[in-house]
Amino acid sequence: MTSRSRLIALLAICAIASDAFGNDLFRRVAEMVNDERQQVGLPRLTYNIKLEQAALSHSQWMARVGKMEHLQGDKPQDFQEYLKSDHHHATRILKTGYLSWQDLFEVTREGNTGHVRTKPDADDRVSEIIAYAGPGTGNVPKQLPIVVPGWMKSPGHRAVIVKTCWKEIGAAFAGSRNGSTYYAVTFGQPVDK
Repeated sequence: MTSRSRLIALLAICAIASDAFGNDLFRRVAEMVNDERQQVGLPRLTYNIKLEQAALSHSQWMARVGKMEHLQGDKPQDFQEYLKSDHHHATRILKTGYLSWQDLFEVTREGNTGHVRTKPDADDRVSEIIAYAGPGTGNVPKQLPIVVPGWMKSPGHRAVIVKTCWKEIGAAFAGSRNGSTYYAVTFGQPVDK
C-alpha cells in the first residue's frame, strides 16, 4: 500500500469516526430533551433519522450564514417552489420524506381558482426549536447542560417540547467558523396510512 493510499484510508476512517461522534451527540441532545419530557410525565420520543436530517440541514445553514433564525431567506411565492425550498421547518422536513405535502396542506376551491392552505393540525405534525451557543462556550458536551435547560426556561420552546402530540424527534448541531454552535431539534407525528 502506498503512502497516498494509507493517507486516503486514514482520512476515510477519521471521517467515519467523526460522523459517528456527531451522531452520538445528536442523539444525546434528543435524549436530554426526552429527559425533560419525562420529568413532566410525558413519554419519551423515538429518534427519527429523517427528522435528524432536517435538523442538520438547518443547523448547517445557520452556521454558514452566522444567524439563528427559523426561516431561510424569502418565502417563495409559488407553492411548488416553496415545497422545494428550505425556507420553513415544514419544507425541510418534507424534503426528507418524513411526511407528504398532503399531510400538511390542503387545496381549497374558491370560484374557479384553487388555493393551498395549511391544514388545521399541521402544527401538531411537525415543529422545530433552535438555539445558539456563542464562541468561548466550550465544546458541545459542555454546552448541552446549558442549552437544553435554557429551552425549558423559555415559554415558547418549552411549549413545543412538552406538546403531547409528538411521537418522534431528531436533533443536530453545526459549528461555525467563529466557534459558535447552532442547534436544531425537530419534532414529528407520523401520519397513519
